[in-house]
Amino acid sequence: MTANWVPLSGRARAQGIILAGAPLGGAVTPVLVSWLIALFGWRVSFILAAMVTILVTVGWFWYVRDHPAETPDDFILKGSADVDPIPNGGVETKRTLSWHALLKNRNLVLLAFGYFALNYFEYIFFYWIYYTILERFATLARVRAPFIPLPFC
Repeated sequence: MTANWVPLSGRARAQGIILAGAPLGGAVTPVLVSWLIALFGWRVSFILAAMVTILVTVGWFWYVRDHPAETPDDFILKGSADVDPIPNGGVETKRTLSWHALLKNRNLVLLAFGYFALNYFEYIFFYWIYYTILERFATLARVRAPFIPLPFC
C-alpha cells in the first residue's frame, strides 16, 4: 500500500514513520489505559478502547483504498499523484524472484538480521524481565532497597 500511495523518494520516510509509530503506540497505550481504568474502571475502559478500535476500523475500510485514485473523495495527498507509474501501459506483470537472488541482496539480509536482533531482544525483555527482576533479585532488592534508585538519580 505504501508503494501505491507514496512516491519512491518518500518511501523510506513513510516506512520510518510506520516503524516508529508501532513502539510509540505500545508505549503510550498502557499509560492511557491505566488512566482510563483509574477514572472509570476496567470495564468502561475496555469498552472505550473497543469503540475507538471499531471507529478507526470502519473509517479505514470506508476511506482507504489500494490506490489514491479509488479514494471516495478528493481528500488525498497531492504528493500521491506523482507515484511511480506501472510500466507496460498500466498492466502489471507478475515477476518471479528466486530465493538465491533475495539472499544475495545485502540490504535485505541486513534488514532481516536487524529484525531478528530486535525481536530477540524484545522477547528477552518482555518475557524474562519479570522473572529476572522480581523473582531472582527479590532478595537482593529487599536487602539493598534504599540504594536501588541511586543509579537513576
